[in-house]
Amino acid sequence: MVRQCAWCLYLINCTGERLSSSPLPKLYEASHGICSDCGMQWIARAIENYTAQSSVSQPEYEEECPVSQTATSPTVTTGTLPDLQIAG
Repeated sequence: MVRQCAWCLYLINCTGERLSSSPLPKLYEASHGICSDCGMQWIARAIENYTAQSSVSQPEYEEECPVSQTATSPTVTTGTLPDLQIAG
């Protein structure tokens, strides 16, 4: 089976190592994945984006309808339900 990195278009082996010396035109019959070099770049960008987002302070949100300080418990009634007649 021919494998090709979908990002850089190099031919790769089953462990993601590049086999070709240069990118090839997209081979539609190939199985497309990601090579180890592109995978490392993607992981580095993802970590960079994650750390950049986590360093940004999150805004404080106020509730639109503040909860009252006195809570009431819901009323529960018990009894039997009336028999329902199903038209047949």
